[in-house]
Amino acid sequence: MLTSTKQGLRRAALPIVVCISILAGAHIAFNTNVFGPSRLCDNLVSAHDVQKAVGHPGRLSDHHSTSTQKDGQEFACSVQVEALLPGWKDVTLGISIEYTSKPDFPFSTPNWSNTPSDMAYFNGGGASDTNGWVLLPDKCWKNTDDTSRSTTRKIARVSITSGHGDRQGIARLLATAANSAAGKAGCASYEVPAPADLQLPAQARQSDSQATCSLPGFKMPKAVSSAAPHPWEISTNDIKSTWVCNLSQEKEDTPFFSFAISQDPALVSSLAQAMGSEKPIGTGWKVRGQIGGAIVTCGSKDTFLGMNTYAGGWTSDERDKLLPDESALFASFVKAAGSKLGCGGMAP
Repeated sequence: MLTSTKQGLRRAALPIVVCISILAGAHIAFNTNVFGPSRLCDNLVSAHDVQKAVGHPGRLSDHHSTSTQKDGQEFACSVQVEALLPGWKDVTLGISIEYTSKPDFPFSTPNWSNTPSDMAYFNGGGASDTNGWVLLPDKCWKNTDDTSRSTTRKIARVSITSGHGDRQGIARLLATAANSAAGKAGCASYEVPAPADLQLPAQARQSDSQATCSLPGFKMPKAVSSAAPHPWEISTNDIKSTWVCNLSQEKEDTPFFSFAISQDPALVSSLAQAMGSEKPIGTGWKVRGQIGGAIVTCGSKDTFLGMNTYAGGWTSDERDKLLPDESALFASFVKAAGSKLGCGGMAP
């Protein structure tokens, strides 16, 4: 028989055990996806990969377009990650499979938000803690009748509309989504690799007037440097695969200029096909394409060189007065980039 002391201990412990069980059950039921679907978005991605992308567990539900992925159509899906217990916030994550709207995506002006300098880059894609994109295999692209280009590329895109996620998790989710979509559409000519190493951005800093964007010899036009004598710049740490640098009047403000260099084989090859960049810009130029977006062979590597201009705190008229000739600034950037990469004489 149990002594009265032991019986008392058991009676005292019972409420604690019940309380722990209730809390554990509540956590499993409301803060995990144990009883939810293991695959989401028409079987495009796993629940596990989505949770890794948002950075925490939760109950998952999805809503997607009615188009099937087998016919290669564009596809969009929204995933709700619901966390009802304290510690995590509800998150909405969007996944889409779509054709690019611009031939020089992701470096065209309307799409520059896809390549901000705070993104981390990997082979064929980029990811921040709120969004990212990656190219699908080239067999998933389509030809176009537009005489300005020959190919329209297809991408997987992920975006978090509320809160922040995990940069590495988003990058891996992109690769998973791209491979699943290519497999379903029958165009998986190769597997998009899951990135193991991301090229991270540097901290914002004030620009060196003699080496803008850390490119020795690259200077802003006098009118621009007079109007913004101490601009801030934020850029990718190193020129390895894809590098972007934004210049703004205030720290982490809307940029007035953005510059890009990419030697990512998958991305540059796709840009060459989409832009149709076969002829030099003009006399004295070795780069092919157009002002603001061109491709050159630097050593043994095909290289993309991009530039975009914005108002960035000025009116459009003010900006036009400060920079009446964009070709001169682009030529200066191309020369400095060429020197940095070990390729000279790329611009007049």
